[in-house]
Amino acid sequence: MAVGYAARLDGATIKTRLRLGGVLRDKNLNGRLNGDFKKGAVDLSNIDITVGKNRLAGKLGLDLTRRRLSGAVKATLNDFSDLPGATEFGLSGAGEISAATDARHDTDIELTGVARKIRVGKIDTGGATIAKATARFRLRDLFARTTAAGEAHFENFQVAGLRRGKAKIKINGNFSNIDWSTIASADGAYPISLSTNGTLSLSTAQSRLSVEKLEGKFAEQAIGLGAPFAVTWQARGWRVKPLDFSLAGGRFRLAGSMAGGVLDANGQFDNLPLRLASLIDPRFQVDGSVAGKLQASGASQDPALTMSFAARNIRSPDVTKTKFAGFNLAVDVRQGSGIARATANLTGPDQTSATLSLKTQTLFSLSPMSLALGPDLPITGDLMANGQLGLIDRLVGLGDDRIAGLISTKAKITGTLGKPVIHGDARLSGGSYEGAATGTVLRKIEGHVIFSGDSARLVALSAGDGAKGRLSGTGVVQFAGAGASSGGVDIKLDRFTALRHPLAEATVTGGMTLSGSLEAPHLAGRMQVDKGEIRIPDQLPEQIIELEFVEINGQTENVENPAVAREPSLAKTFPVSLDLTLNFPHRIFVRGRGLDSEWKGDITVSGKTDAPIIKGKLQAIRGTFAFAGKSFAVKSGSVFFPNSAAEPEIEAVAEATLKDLVARVEISGNVSKPAINISSDPALPQEDVLAHILFGRTTSQLSAIQAAQLAETAATLSGRGGTGIMDKVRQALGVDVLNVETEKGSGKGASLKAGKYVTEEIFLSVTQGTQAGSQKVGVEVQVLPNITVESDISGSADSNIGLNWKWDY
Repeated sequence: MAVGYAARLDGATIKTRLRLGGVLRDKNLNGRLNGDFKKGAVDLSNIDITVGKNRLAGKLGLDLTRRRLSGAVKATLNDFSDLPGATEFGLSGAGEISAATDARHDTDIELTGVARKIRVGKIDTGGATIAKATARFRLRDLFARTTAAGEAHFENFQVAGLRRGKAKIKINGNFSNIDWSTIASADGAYPISLSTNGTLSLSTAQSRLSVEKLEGKFAEQAIGLGAPFAVTWQARGWRVKPLDFSLAGGRFRLAGSMAGGVLDANGQFDNLPLRLASLIDPRFQVDGSVAGKLQASGASQDPALTMSFAARNIRSPDVTKTKFAGFNLAVDVRQGSGIARATANLTGPDQTSATLSLKTQTLFSLSPMSLALGPDLPITGDLMANGQLGLIDRLVGLGDDRIAGLISTKAKITGTLGKPVIHGDARLSGGSYEGAATGTVLRKIEGHVIFSGDSARLVALSAGDGAKGRLSGTGVVQFAGAGASSGGVDIKLDRFTALRHPLAEATVTGGMTLSGSLEAPHLAGRMQVDKGEIRIPDQLPEQIIELEFVEINGQTENVENPAVAREPSLAKTFPVSLDLTLNFPHRIFVRGRGLDSEWKGDITVSGKTDAPIIKGKLQAIRGTFAFAGKSFAVKSGSVFFPNSAAEPEIEAVAEATLKDLVARVEISGNVSKPAINISSDPALPQEDVLAHILFGRTTSQLSAIQAAQLAETAATLSGRGGTGIMDKVRQALGVDVLNVETEKGSGKGASLKAGKYVTEEIFLSVTQGTQAGSQKVGVEVQVLPNITVESDISGSADSNIGLNWKWDY
């Protein structure tokens, strides 16, 4: 930086001219300043200095003899980042500040300022932005007892997760005793509104900040002061007059002092809601309340510290409205002579209990201020715990799945807080699991895991499927920290019923390996399906219905098939990536709607348990298709999973040789709702093929009742019909016709008619009405393809005979 200076004496006045130029902290500097100095007075005129994009200009006069000020100065700040020290604070923005004397009060100065788009630091690391800030202050009696009064406004500020904030600060008083007040509000994840006031006293001997009032809301929770409090500080230390603070219905009290490096403080809190913890970390969502005490005394670098608290009714907000009682936790921490000890006791429902004791080095210090809870903190301790697996359902919700069993753990802990080393074991006894979606059942689950340093070894795992199948497992998992792991657990299945579903059932033998981290578990393996069955429903529902879930009795070995649940809750809660291969060598049966067949093939399962991707195909080995009293031989068929859909599709062809043609039935589509198509060789219309299958003749040769039965069969094949209550009764009675008839206008009410073909030409029927003597027996004989003779005899001995003639064209 270069400085040019010139001065001359003009009578009793020294006139100076100052020129500036160069670089100041990487910013170009230019300026000039003219000054006249005489006895008791200074007159600075033509002030004009620029640093980077910022400029200071104006003039000032000071008369010490008469104690007067005159003039005005204005700082135009086009870029705050050009100011000295701005880079260190990440400061940016623009504005202007003016200072001017009052012509009526020449000992006062009026300060005004406005700034826009202010930024300090980075928002993601605790920085702040202010869209606009304005201020107006007046300094009075600069040559006597100076006082200051004014206010500052901040508009649309953003800081620490708050946004659209606004605030106003007012001050009034002298520099030794200033009254202040603030009003502030902001939106965000945790909106806030505050109103405070107090006093600030500054002196070389002792300074004091007092808060007389504090009230408002934080995250919709009421906050306030039970009584005014004050903090005083001086060269030797500080003192806090009892602070009585309320938040969300809870209460916190603190008092203490530190003088000569010696600390003496105590605090107490009551009925603080645990949900307040989410204000620190939004991932921590829990309900309950906590109360406790804190005492600290002794040397500031290693104070004796005692802290105890008890949390009650700890539970997830998701189960708050249920009858779940929650957990209770008691923690005691003591520090002294360079050692800190902590003990935690957890109790809860379902025989839950856990005790953890840890020992480490000094945790808390005031000289320097520190709290040593980092991942490198060395620890030693013991853990004992017992609990029921059923708590998983009560804590996270498994829907219709069921899980049970007692887990007990005993271990010693060393290492660091971030990477603990555990030596001990855990046992599971009397365990069970029931998967509602798949019908998978595990009974009498027994497991034993040994922890050794940074690894866990599954010594034994065994379970039954409620029948003759067994599951067993062993393995070793090596923990690498941060949720990563290597190794895995090998699981073996022996004739294990893995699937019990209304539409499918499968018994498997083979092995799987569970590996990966806790955050991303992976299940891979190859298994053979010893026996399986896919069932095609007899009735096609007109709309999707909700099936009732039948819970499996946890005390019996006789397991019935549970119905389908809406979704596999455990798979949704703990999704596992899949890489499975299923081999079906034989004994895979597809049955239903007349089909009885055996299949073979291979299927792969990938994706995740909450969204599995199934690929592969099963091919028919042999089978028959029973239709209309005829047996069709399965000639070809396949079951496959198109587009990785969860529901398989079927394609099958069956044939039957009749006296004058070969009839063919083709089944295709979803197994839960397949389409059935009828064809023949030689080719005939589907209605004629169906008539040949049912009655051995063409449609033109059918009687009225045969034509009706043909229409009903065609509707059933198309999916529009189905097995209703009357059809089920008809099938149980072994008759061909069963319906309710009403004779319009007769006044005789309804009647039930049952009929059966004795031969292909003779149809016998019986009708029973609701009135006495309404019984009727009828016979229909087809004498020629287009001519039938009908006769009936009623219960009142009346008889009728008729001749029917039909011609199809």
